[in-house]
Amino acid sequence: YANSVQRLQPKILAGDKVADIIMPTIWEVGGYVASKTILDLKTVPNLQLDKPWWNQSMNEVSTVDGKTMVGVNYCASPIDNSWVMFYNKKLAAELELGDLYALAESGGWTWDAFREMSAKAVKDMDGNGVMDENDRWGFGGSVKDLLNALMTAGDVRYIDIKDGKPAFSLGTTDNINDLLTIRKMYFDDKTLFPENGDYTKNYQAFKAGRLLFFGYGLRAGYNVLHEMESDFGVLPMPKGPRAASYKSRVDHNQPCVVIPITNKDLDKTGLILEALSFAAWKNTEKLIDFYADVALRDDESVTTVRNLLDYATFEISQLTYSSGMLPIEAELSDCIVAKPDADLASLITSYEVMAQTAIDDFFFKK
Repeated sequence: YANSVQRLQPKILAGDKVADIIMPTIWEVGGYVASKTILDLKTVPNLQLDKPWWNQSMNEVSTVDGKTMVGVNYCASPIDNSWVMFYNKKLAAELELGDLYALAESGGWTWDAFREMSAKAVKDMDGNGVMDENDRWGFGGSVKDLLNALMTAGDVRYIDIKDGKPAFSLGTTDNINDLLTIRKMYFDDKTLFPENGDYTKNYQAFKAGRLLFFGYGLRAGYNVLHEMESDFGVLPMPKGPRAASYKSRVDHNQPCVVIPITNKDLDKTGLILEALSFAAWKNTEKLIDFYADVALRDDESVTTVRNLLDYATFEISQLTYSSGMLPIEAELSDCIVAKPDADLASLITSYEVMAQTAIDDFFFKK
């Protein structure tokens, strides 16, 4: 729950039992990791983290020095918070874009295809020679969150594991080239809807038929689109040039599972948590049925949602939101989405030492 780190961390450090299990969001879970107030989940009896009711992507990114500090199960399903690409089916048909679901199934739903289709959608609807929010655009979404989702879909990471340790990795040639491609999507292609600081305008434009593509989290998208008159479809995020498979970033609203160091009843905690996790996973089809019954417009969208069980992806950098990495990420993302002429490679290089220091302090400082 909100601000749980600030409220619970002092009590945990004082030795008080505040809870057996805590479920903070991604946004704040790093505070528990950095403060060393949570247990290695691998040491909790009865937990079977290798089972499918535990998200393996989170297991991977939260395991440092052999310790797995954060888990994600289906008590709060990552399907809900996974990013997808909604598309306007009427507009896609009008533009003769073909069967987008078949394209995705074949593996051809890539950044290149996304850019080409987005370009076809752009149109000066009122004919005044000035493109603004009243005209038709290729794609939209909250620009920095969409950037993160595109990065994950392209295997572009702030932090990777090198020699068994988290390392700042954004400055590789491949990563910089892919980031420059994303910046072209945002500026050179002239297909991005001009939200002008108000992300709600993106889904309003999509509902009104002025956007071909709209990137957003699945449940958040349903919440704002369920009354949309025109039909929409749901695709995975398009793959970047180095991605071997589709990946949908799970956003910062996703609840996680941590166990405080003051829990002295680990046998029972592990047994109950494992049982709850298994039961929630078994009910995943009911969640998918919910989307099918009340949210989605076609069977192919249901397939996309079901595939999110495999696509849902976390990043190591999501654990470091409460660290010195946050302002660095903010500056670098601003360079991509708001400063088309800035020297991205030089900026990344200038932050390498500072970023690595922040990462080391976060994970290893006593």
